[in-house]
Amino acid sequence: MKVNVAIGNENATGMFFHAPYDPASPNTMPTTGAAVLELVGASSSWKIAGVISEDGPTWTPFGSTESIRLWDLSVARMVETEKGSMSIPVISTDEESMKTVFGADAVTATTNGFTVDASDGPKVKEESFVLYGKDGEDNLIWTCAHGMVTEVAEVGLTPSGALIWSITVTGGWKFSKDTPA
Repeated sequence: MKVNVAIGNENATGMFFHAPYDPASPNTMPTTGAAVLELVGASSSWKIAGVISEDGPTWTPFGSTESIRLWDLSVARMVETEKGSMSIPVISTDEESMKTVFGADAVTATTNGFTVDASDGPKVKEESFVLYGKDGEDNLIWTCAHGMVTEVAEVGLTPSGALIWSITVTGGWKFSKDTPA
């Protein structure tokens, strides 16, 4: 039995990408490590969304469902009332990371950097997301073709640690494992 673990594996790495979502022209989601690495290019709409802390993301594959019952109390069908989610601890505080966390409309470039305006609440839009982890030779890929940052947890401002922008991306997540030959 093969067990994937990153602890003690010098070949364990990870990347986080995002791209605008367009329902008229949805993004093609990668299922191989090679396809993930081709995402970010000069002409691509995919951008690196941020660096993830050592705690790593946590995945809740399924959201909530509600049973629609018949008069005899048997279940006629299930209705999805909430999508699954991925909680991601982003530790980079660059302009693209802040666009991921707060939405591109909340981030304004300045002469020496940028400003994030969170005073009017979230300005996030639907996006596509890819999380890519490499464990030894195996490529571990989580994709969300249509999702949204639905929560930004409180950010601790400590003098001895990194800022951690803990976000929750809600949407339909898929997992792929690619083991190159």
